[in-house]
Amino acid sequence: MQPRQEKPGQNDKDKTGALKHADASLLGPFTLVRLVIGVIAGAAIFFEFPDLPTTTGIALICLSCVLALDGPKPNATIATIQDDAAEPLRSKSGN
Repeated sequence: MQPRQEKPGQNDKDKTGALKHADASLLGPFTLVRLVIGVIAGAAIFFEFPDLPTTTGIALICLSCVLALDGPKPNATIATIQDDAAEPLRSKSGN
């Protein structure tokens, strides 16, 4: 059986599919969840429990995922700039 021929860039589309639905800064921490799953699987299958640095790393990964889901808060200056930009339109329509 011959190996399947892939078109150039075909795998790139598969890898960036999630980027169509979310920002890369949101998805970044979730790529590390596979390490947490590996540690949990190692504990469940091989009875190999994590030490303190590994546990600290798991806590940091979980914290970064929670903070990524919470997302950045809108900045007050951005809202002010948008209101100021919309103001001339309101004054012209009010004439």
